Amino acid sequence: MQVAARGVTQFSYCLFGGSKENRHSFLRFGSDIPHNPNYRTTRILSVLRAHESEYYLNLTGISLGGQKLEGIRPEMFARRSKDKEGGCVVDLGAPLTVVVQEAYNIIQEAMWSDLQHLNLERVERPEFGLCFRATKAVLGSFKPLSLHSAEEEAVLVFSPEQLFLMMHDKEGPIVCLAMKPGNRTVIGAFQQVDTRFVYDVKDSKLSFASESCIHDTVEVD
Repeated sequence: MQVAARGVTQFSYCLFGGSKENRHSFLRFGSDIPHNPNYRTTRILSVLRAHESEYYLNLTGISLGGQKLEGIRPEMFARRSKDKEGGCVVDLGAPLTVVVQEAYNIIQEAMWSDLQHLNLERVERPEFGLCFRATKAVLGSFKPLSLHSAEEEAVLVFSPEQLFLMMHDKEGPIVCLAMKPGNRTVIGAFQQVDTRFVYDVKDSKLSFASESCIHDTVEVD
């Protein structure tokens, strides 16, 4: 990374949500990074090829509402040394989280099954895998989704607000799962909102903690 090459081994950011175009957040370095006693830390994996600029994490499982999803295995998120593909990365440039296809199918099925008692009407949207008509009952029924790392305490939790997008068609409001399937798992920007991420390049660690990120912004003209 260029950051490390300049002698800076720690950097941090905290994304705020909403459409506040008149505010800017900060990329913080070293001693300027806020202390938080609630940081959870996981290891950044070694690179498989020279000049890699992405940080890979050792994701091992996923749970919905505190219940581990059966069928999701650590090898689904492993980097393949043969073709150097797969794995799990954190990427600010990805708008939404992408989950490797096999795990995505399990997540989607578990969420839909969990909401079946509400008799929801499923809606087809070409850009999303799980969409349904929004009702007052369903808006209070979503459960958080948690990503588990090899370190037991390093659990990254996506709140219900980070999991679904509200949109409309001619018949009314629709709710869609704000994730997409792909060839590897990528934690996107929408799911990073209100979480501070701290990268320690020297010690190969990533720490994260919930934070109201709007408080680490300034108003601009």
